[in-house]
Amino acid sequence: MAPNEYARNLETKQGLNIETAANSPVMSAALTHFVFSSLSDAERWSGGKYAWNFHFEGKADVPKHIKNKIPDLAAKMSTVQVGIYASNWKGGMERPQKQEDGSFVVQIPDVAEKKLPWFFVQPDTGVYVKALLENEPGKHVLAFSEMTTWREFWELWSSMRGVKVQVQVVSVESFSSPCQRFSGGISRSH
Repeated sequence: MAPNEYARNLETKQGLNIETAANSPVMSAALTHFVFSSLSDAERWSGGKYAWNFHFEGKADVPKHIKNKIPDLAAKMSTVQVGIYASNWKGGMERPQKQEDGSFVVQIPDVAEKKLPWFFVQPDTGVYVKALLENEPGKHVLAFSEMTTWREFWELWSSMRGVKVQVQVVSVESFSSPCQRFSGGISRSH
């Protein structure tokens, strides 16, 4: 099974477990507002162009399932969709590779200088959830902390840590494939 397929299955399973718990008789009786963290249905919104973003699809499947199968829970539901977790660099594909001289190399996708919605989980999640809870159910927010480019993110990371970072721009396909990343003799030490 491909990693994206595994991610979709895991996201869907976790979401359905949350749905089951929220819809249990004890919880349902006391629940007045159900906030679910979802993502957009990338395949649908791109007209089929992005059919491989299974992580997003798995998170998008749960609210659709709730709306279609559990109308009582759907009536209490609001959703929050967050941007790119700024903390993903710590263990994800974006992890900078330390070089022998103490500097770092990081690869970014070739998406020009497009600003992206970065999200800082610890300080900002509660702000958006609180806003949802202060309103009637049925609201949906797109949450982000700051709009910035990949390059600006890594320049900030570099300056905050007082280290030098070399940014390498690679194709989106290469960036999305961990097996193809950091070839050409770049150190894999952490």
